[in-house]
Amino acid sequence: MNKQEIYLNRRNTLELFDARTISGKQGFVKLWGNDKSHCTDSHELTKFLVCKKLRFEYGFEIWTEAELKNNKGRVDILCVDNNGNGVIIEVLETESEARFSTKEHIYPLPIIRVDTKNFDIDDWDF
Repeated sequence: MNKQEIYLNRRNTLELFDARTISGKQGFVKLWGNDKSHCTDSHELTKFLVCKKLRFEYGFEIWTEAELKNNKGRVDILCVDNNGNGVIIEVLETESEARFSTKEHIYPLPIIRVDTKNFDIDDWDF
């Protein structure tokens, strides 16, 4: 893949998201504090550990709590590889199966599910 194809691929991936939630925020792990039941220690720690591994072991660009355009939702982690391909990672703890299933149908990129229960970063592999 040449540089122009990578640039266009990355741009197309990032254009799926509201610019105000990703602009200048690449590489930062945000805590989502609006709903205390969602912002549990295990959820936020898992999100941090996954982001750290994606960034430093895989070399991905990462954004957290990025909002999709048209109010289609907020993703836990958006990661973009060296070819500009995006993947969404959802960290699940209190979320229902039905809600996760809905996301699989709405979100425009592939989704990887990470469950906080018995999560071990050393065993987790992208």
